[in-house]
Amino acid sequence: MSEITPDPQTPADPQRATPPANPFAATHTAAAERGTKRAMIWIAAALVALLFTGLMVWYTTVQLRGGSDTTGAASTAEAPGGSDEATAVEWPANLATGGIVFVERDGAVDLLPSDAPSGNAVPAPVDAAGIGAQHHIRVYLDYRCPFCSLFEEANADTLEEAVLQGGSAVEIHPLTFLDRVSAGSAYSSRAAGAIECVADAQPEATWEAHQALLAQSFQPKEGIAGHDNAALIAELDRATGGLNNDARSCIEQERFVPFAQALNDWSFANPVPGAKEAGLKVTGTPFVLVDGVPYPGDPEDPEAFRAFLTQQGVSLG
Repeated sequence: MSEITPDPQTPADPQRATPPANPFAATHTAAAERGTKRAMIWIAAALVALLFTGLMVWYTTVQLRGGSDTTGAASTAEAPGGSDEATAVEWPANLATGGIVFVERDGAVDLLPSDAPSGNAVPAPVDAAGIGAQHHIRVYLDYRCPFCSLFEEANADTLEEAVLQGGSAVEIHPLTFLDRVSAGSAYSSRAAGAIECVADAQPEATWEAHQALLAQSFQPKEGIAGHDNAALIAELDRATGGLNNDARSCIEQERFVPFAQALNDWSFANPVPGAKEAGLKVTGTPFVLVDGVPYPGDPEDPEAFRAFLTQQGVSLG
């Protein structure tokens, strides 16, 4: 398992800041700066008022004494300037729950559709009943994580069987924390952003795209930059039978990379939705739960994983 060390809420890694309360709102300092400016303006205004009062006292004294000096002062305080508001991260379609949900439809694994939230939205998780499934399997992964690739190789067929025959929904949660071992290329973020581009623009191809990104033959080794966007597009084009122009353009422009990073921070900052253990959080990848119960076994052991699914009531052939 690729672990998060130290605790993801207080990371020492300089590439990953402490998650904000709502990472889906851009973290600008403009509001704080405006507050500081307002405070300075009020202080200046108060000083001007004191000065004016003092001058009036002096003027009155001079007049009472018969003096003729008429020194005065005037000041205008400028209203706090700027209307810059924190801009929201753009959401892709079909990730309103905070993950990519796959269900059975017409005998195939298909993506569960959802509209793209707008504004400063946060994920709206749902359980199996909300999805219309008997069971809910959550998989937290990073497309750079070698253990995630091993889990996929060992259990991809079982996950597909659970969807097609076991009445289960599989929800994939792409994370980006392994950017820190990508030699500055942000590969995890770009790969997560790429799968989200496919989910948004070509949803019917998302399952194949997901599997392709986790293939050991494609996944880059830790410590190197990893594939560029052109290579990501070429591999997803091959795996899906052809990416459409919208998906290609989205990946080229890294359109959903900010969303992928915000979703990563939200996932680490909040308890796992639907977990049986209160307050349970993601501590590493792959992190797999069935109906809120974490899989405790070896990610490379397909028999152990099948046994765990059976224990949780998932029917397999």
